[in-house]
Amino acid sequence: MKRLPLLLFGAICALAQQREGATISGRVTDTAGKPIVGATLQLSANFQTRSGPRPQPYTAVTSSDGAYSFPGFDDPGNYTLKAIRAGYVPAETPDSFRLNPGDHLANINLVLTPASSISGKVTDENGDPIYGVVLQLWRRMRSPDGNTRLIPEQPNATTDNSGQYKILNVEPGTLYISANGRNSGTAETQLFDIAGLRVYQPNNPIFSAPPRPGRRPQAYLTTWFHAPVQLASGSVTSGIDIQLHKTSLYRISGKVIDAPGPAHLRVVTSAGQDMNTGQPENIAPNGAFEQNGLAPGDYYLAVSGATMDTLGLFGIQKFTIADQDIDSLDVPLSSPAVIHGVLNIDGKPPTQPLTVSITGVDGPQNLYGFQQSKVESDGSFIIPRAIPGPSHVNAAPQGTYLTSVLLNGTEVGDTPFTLPIGPSTLQISFTAGTGQVRANVRPNAQGFTAKFVVIVPEPNTPGVTWRYRQLGTPGNGVFFVSQLPPGTYRLYAMEQADQDTFDPDTLKQYESQSVKVSVTGSEPVLTTPTTISQ
Repeated sequence: MKRLPLLLFGAICALAQQREGATISGRVTDTAGKPIVGATLQLSANFQTRSGPRPQPYTAVTSSDGAYSFPGFDDPGNYTLKAIRAGYVPAETPDSFRLNPGDHLANINLVLTPASSISGKVTDENGDPIYGVVLQLWRRMRSPDGNTRLIPEQPNATTDNSGQYKILNVEPGTLYISANGRNSGTAETQLFDIAGLRVYQPNNPIFSAPPRPGRRPQAYLTTWFHAPVQLASGSVTSGIDIQLHKTSLYRISGKVIDAPGPAHLRVVTSAGQDMNTGQPENIAPNGAFEQNGLAPGDYYLAVSGATMDTLGLFGIQKFTIADQDIDSLDVPLSSPAVIHGVLNIDGKPPTQPLTVSITGVDGPQNLYGFQQSKVESDGSFIIPRAIPGPSHVNAAPQGTYLTSVLLNGTEVGDTPFTLPIGPSTLQISFTAGTGQVRANVRPNAQGFTAKFVVIVPEPNTPGVTWRYRQLGTPGNGVFFVSQLPPGTYRLYAMEQADQDTFDPDTLKQYESQSVKVSVTGSEPVLTTPTTISQ
């Protein structure tokens, strides 16, 4: 037998060590801690290889004890792990994790929740079934600014010929259900937005054909089930029936006063939804305009300049549709807000490239209020065409936290402020020295690890949004958060963070699954090892 030279043998061993692939292993269980056999694991890359294409997902299947493992692979990068099994809601690691050649990650565990289902029927005002209605699920979410919103949820369903629907693989919890009119996708179907709710004019010969002389066009408004639906794990909920009613649609017309040139018009609901589906209407050369198909409700009429000569001019008029058309709705044009600002970090101009943006937070400002500017080397910036009204300033220098926002010499902090017409000054101050927290969520008695960690300042002060955080934990329960301003925080471990997450009453329910930490800015980075028990 030939023997390899010692140096060559050592080189081969070193090469083998260098090429040792990464491995990952763990278990898949249900919410009671019982192993799930036959679950499919998908390990997906969140990057592209040097040759260009993204690596194909790796797959594995759990054994009788719920265990899985991926053999060695040598594509370094960030990955996401997902578990799928019929009859359960798919689960995945909330955040991606990095794998390098030679890494061996163990105990990357996932918990599958038994799927629930919802079924019911959609009818019209006469009790007849309606085909093609989209049923949408929603969950409540309370954001750090103290506002509660409904967030759309997947999956959804469409009614059949008998008006029946069934939504499968629904994650348990408190849900809201809407019947979003009827949309067949044909040219005769029109989509509108009414106060944030969708309105469809149905593709039905009785209603979608041009109305007879003297008759007003009608549409089905989005209709909500009268109460939230509570779903337990694996539950089958039926009888969620919704009845749709036709609503008359109306017209507005008027004139833009003293328009110096071409202008665009949008009709916007009080919730900031664009009725023109993203495309503004062109106003006639004489300033006349007309908009059809509006259901009763509160609206804004927003007009903006359409050429360089009129860019920045705007006009906003609020109106309410009750039970008749509105004529002679006149809209005067005004000048925009012009912002001259300075940004500093510890009293000095920033050394990193930055931009500052002004974002509208109410009504038509959602459509027109986003303007941004580059921060110059001396910290100055100019935003020449911002839309007056409720607004919010955005800037995020790395490793700093916001300490002051002065609008025309008045402190407004991180809360929305009213931007006036004409020139304004804005002084934004940041302080360097944010902290970080490394923590571990300890599994409960069943081996279940929380999916989310919510970080809330103490005292809980809604509106100071930059101090609130919500992040996912990988399957091993370890998480890391940075860019925290100095202060005292409470960390909450939650099974799901999708319903009134930052509401004080909700947080009280998780008091036993929380821990208090202190973050100081006396050093650039502070590490606080923390364990949250469940």
